[in-house]
Order: sequence, then C-alpha cells, then structure tokens
Amino acid sequence: MLRRTATVLLLSALTLLPISSCRKFEAPVDLSRVQGYQRLVNVTSIPANWGNLVSVTNSPKWPDLADLWFQDGDGNLRMVVYKLTTRELVDVTLIPRK
Repeated sequence: MLRRTATVLLLSALTLLPISSCRKFEAPVDLSRVQGYQRLVNVTSIPANWGNLVSVTNSPKWPDLADLWFQDGDGNLRMVVYKLTTRELVDVTLIPRK
C-alpha cells in the first residue's frame, strides 16, 4: 500500500511539474514601426488640434480600456486608448484621410 501511494504521489508530481514551469512568452513590440502609431507626450490631456470627440468604444476583452475617437478639421481620425483604472492615455493611432 505504501509503495502504491508513493508511486501515485510521484506520478502526480511529475505530471504537475511542467504546468508550474510554463509561462507565457511575450515578445516586445516595436510600436514605432506600426503605421499610424504616435507616441504621446502628455498622458493626461489631448491636444486641441486633434479635433472633436466623435465616438467612444470598448471591448469585453479589455474592460479597463476605452478607445476615444477624434476627428480633426482635415478629416483625419485618431484612436486614443484610455486606461480607466489609472485615468491615463495609453497610446494613439492616426488614421489619415487621403
């Protein structure tokens, strides 16, 4: 009986060992190479020349983020990601009109 218990415990430990040693690998993304990406200078305010707010969207996948959509006088759109928990602007993507 002792041998059977020891075998079961050993097999359980060997089965669970790979699960505890795995972690998700996330490669760093170079956002400067993403077309339309702009770095934010100030994470607490939006420049007036970006135009008026035309829409706000969100996704159930990221409940703590909201996308703020602005349109300037030339018709260009900017999507600004706003983090609700910290009340900061995360990043902005420019979608130019041609």
